[in-house]
Amino acid sequence: MNRKRGAHKNVHRDSVHHTKIDISLPRRFTYILLTVIVLVLGLYALNNLQEVSVGKAYEILLTPEEFTEKIDVELLSNVPSQISLTVDNTVKKVLFGLTGTGIGVTVSVGDNVVFTSDSAETEIQDLFYATSEINNFCAAFPCRVPITITSETEGMLTLSSLEIEIEEVSLKEAEVAAGEETWQVGTAINTLELSENLEAGTNREAIATITGQSYIDDEELPNLLAPGTTSNNKGEAPYNQRLFFEDTSTGYVQLLEDINDVTADFLYFEIGKQIAKYELEFTTALKSGVYDDDGNPSVTGLYLTDYENVDITMFGKSYIIVQARTPGAISNIKLILMSGAIKDTLLEGSAKTYTIDSKDYEVTLNFVDADNAKFTVNGEGTNDLQVGEIDTLSDGTVIGVSEILYQAYAGGVHSATFF
Repeated sequence: MNRKRGAHKNVHRDSVHHTKIDISLPRRFTYILLTVIVLVLGLYALNNLQEVSVGKAYEILLTPEEFTEKIDVELLSNVPSQISLTVDNTVKKVLFGLTGTGIGVTVSVGDNVVFTSDSAETEIQDLFYATSEINNFCAAFPCRVPITITSETEGMLTLSSLEIEIEEVSLKEAEVAAGEETWQVGTAINTLELSENLEAGTNREAIATITGQSYIDDEELPNLLAPGTTSNNKGEAPYNQRLFFEDTSTGYVQLLEDINDVTADFLYFEIGKQIAKYELEFTTALKSGVYDDDGNPSVTGLYLTDYENVDITMFGKSYIIVQARTPGAISNIKLILMSGAIKDTLLEGSAKTYTIDSKDYEVTLNFVDADNAKFTVNGEGTNDLQVGEIDTLSDGTVIGVSEILYQAYAGGVHSATFF
């Protein structure tokens, strides 16, 4: 820990004397004496012009590992002192404890004020969080965070406690994070703050408070919520994606105890309340005809065949529409979408081996007719599956059917497409 003291500022008016200079003194001594007088007068002027900054009183450099018992900070009137805290990664929690005396004491992290005291002589004994302020300040790690303390009068402040938890990312988590995208909840003028535990009433700030009970889109998540375009034989259909946060009574961060008796600052969503609402809006309609069981156009038909086998990307993941129906009313549409690590088509009786996450899966199409298909995966049979249905095997593997082709004549094709 390095500690640098600045110039002492206790300079008083009576320290300035009128001095008669003997012209017979050596020239060098005369110059020295005149210089001292000018410096004293200059310091006196700075002492009485409070809007003029005379620099930091001193600076303390530390890392979380270096903090032991306490750090005393000598406060000079309207002269900033600084504690520089170095963190190696995103912080999960930062809690400071301050004790001492002072008038109009202000503590800031970067440009954000995290603590203020009254403009009257008062005993300071307080705890304050600076988690979001530190994470907002740090664009890269390791990061040196300036914590600036100012006071309207002289005094003494002690950093009596420092609790800090650094986010630890395992190699596996780092690999997952590399393919994901995150949004730090906040805007240019507002960030999500920790809610308070009050004896009466609430002081909460939810995600929906930050978004104004509205949505985020590709400005916040440029990959996951990117605009897209899909197409079928009726033409192209561009679309936008949005994620709505509408309920301000849930989705807030608060110091709570979970069902495992763990107390921490949790992001809390109440049971039965909406977390978010996803919306995909076509700016040009994706069109389909309405067809009957025989594939003929019909105003009373139930099949929206032009939607089927259309690829669409939602939330950064590719899907295929495997079934499209209008159950009785054209204003209601039911779509079944499927996605998986592999997609392939097998002929009845054929088998093929696939490798997913270093594990081999041997898939056999045992049976297929006009309505159903049945598979065997690594020796375990599935249920009879219609288009749009899935089955979960004993090891958690999920298999689903997206298309069946059954030509009911000698030499006809009997096949099924699966995910």
